[in-house]
Amino acid sequence: MALEMNGVIDVLTAEDVPGKNDVDIKHPGAEFLFTPSGQMVECVGQPLGLVLATSQKVAYDAALAIQATGLTFKDAGTTAVLSLDEAITKKQFFNLPKEVPYVIQKGEDIEKALDASPHKYEGTVNFAGQRHFYMETQRSFVKPQEGGDGFILYCSSQDLDLTQQTVANALKLPQNKIVTKMTRAGGAFGGKLTRHLPCAMAATLASLKHQKAIKVINERVDDLVVTGGRERGKAIYTVGFDNNGKILALKLDFYMDSGFSIDISDGDLKMAMYWADNVYNIPA
Repeated sequence: MALEMNGVIDVLTAEDVPGKNDVDIKHPGAEFLFTPSGQMVECVGQPLGLVLATSQKVAYDAALAIQATGLTFKDAGTTAVLSLDEAITKKQFFNLPKEVPYVIQKGEDIEKALDASPHKYEGTVNFAGQRHFYMETQRSFVKPQEGGDGFILYCSSQDLDLTQQTVANALKLPQNKIVTKMTRAGGAFGGKLTRHLPCAMAATLASLKHQKAIKVINERVDDLVVTGGRERGKAIYTVGFDNNGKILALKLDFYMDSGFSIDISDGDLKMAMYWADNVYNIPA
């Protein structure tokens, strides 16, 4: 139906990916570029394909038409987990090593240190998620080089090396066939460390298939949906201290809402663990 619309050139899906349909090469299989037909849709905003058209308006209209009449979904029979507390209760956790930085221990046994403290206080800190409202949405411009098997990719990225690796992985090409360039980040705030990759991969895939210069730009609202943002979290703590308020012991458990894929949440958890005690030298 969409292909019959005036100005629509193609609709790319998972079947068009010659290499690995994989956005996260650090956690292979965690996230598709395009969700294959018959696979489970695991989050709001999960990409199913790319509409290629003569203008952004035509592409947008065709995508809306596909959403309205061109897709059939089947209930998977599972209940979505939609909150951090629910994930904690159901023990929906990613597997992380039980060592530094995910488990940090210092000094004597923490329970003994807390019991030996003159005073104890317990509490919970809930921190909300954040949206990456950068000045320029995710965008990529790609043009094929002479011979058709190499590409110059301009993208708004915080990690050009990762971009080159991931795009080459998807196109089944050597990395030296993908020349990545960046004019500016256009704002990023962490949102362009990895969340630019679907845009860059889709644009390069379209350029490979059609041997044309391709530009992909996320519309603002869709960009906020598909990039997810920074994690919400919860910190549960027990602190032991003396009569002068000096901290003697601290027990702290962090939980972060990574969403359906771990992406770079393990790195964010590392930073939370390393920096939680700030400049204090807490004995236990």
